[in-house]
Amino acid sequence: MVWSALLAVVLSVVGAEPGEPCSVLTGGESQIVAKTNEARLAAGLPPLVVDCVLMGSSRRHARRMAAEAALFHSAGVAENVAAGQPFADGAVRTWLGSSGHRANMMSRRYTRIGVAGYISADGKAFWVQQFR
Repeated sequence: MVWSALLAVVLSVVGAEPGEPCSVLTGGESQIVAKTNEARLAAGLPPLVVDCVLMGSSRRHARRMAAEAALFHSAGVAENVAAGQPFADGAVRTWLGSSGHRANMMSRRYTRIGVAGYISADGKAFWVQQFR
């Protein structure tokens, strides 16, 4: 699938709850969604659609990990976390190289995604993908 079509999927944001703001994705966030969907499409799976609620949850979680300079999971959500990759595509490559993380990304059960990346005070990147 061509980049413009992937970008259209990335920007077709849905799932906002009343009062839940859903801002435009950052460049890193767009890259995570696009690279994840490229892998899904190459495997014959439908692309994931960006979900505003998951975006908010992912952003809060990535921000907290960066503030605490620690990698940890949220409870009750299908999630991939990573730390130390300076760019979004590196985080996606790391996840795709891990069987458990890859299983989340390639699951037919999931149709929606939220993502985020934050930099800690010492300059380390923290990345999150959440699925439903």
